[in-house]
Amino acid sequence: MPPAINISAPVKTSHEHYQWIQKVYVMLDDYDRMILEEYQLNTSQYRTLLLLDDECGERLTTISDRLLLSKSTITRVIDELEYRNWVKRIPDPEDRRALRVVLTPLGLKKKKIVCDAHQQALDEVFQTLDRHQQEQLDGLLKSLYSCLQLSMDGNLTGN
Repeated sequence: MPPAINISAPVKTSHEHYQWIQKVYVMLDDYDRMILEEYQLNTSQYRTLLLLDDECGERLTTISDRLLLSKSTITRVIDELEYRNWVKRIPDPEDRRALRVVLTPLGLKKKKIVCDAHQQALDEVFQTLDRHQQEQLDGLLKSLYSCLQLSMDGNLTGN
């Protein structure tokens, strides 16, 4: 368990908020790695599994775009999952030139096992916050997300 951090000190600048968000992201990423290690998965493989629905799957380019990873990285991720027989590539019915990645029956089973374990681990972490703190965190994160989305769309800064 990491050492306790004094979170009662007032945060004064946007940069400090950003630094805290970044620290939390890095800690969550490390925590994910620790949980997923038991299943011999890395975070890219896990996030790829999360994107795949039970029937239609996704195009490689869609996976790449959604995970903000290069096409070559996604190809390696899919190659490893395919080697394990968790996913397979099939022709895209809408475009013969494209391939879709779908979960195999084994992949569906493994995805559920890993997702359940990951959810349980996250529940343990977030249970350290009381209900009111969790609701506040939820509201703040949603507000920050909306502001960022507006800003990126050029609506917040007047661009």
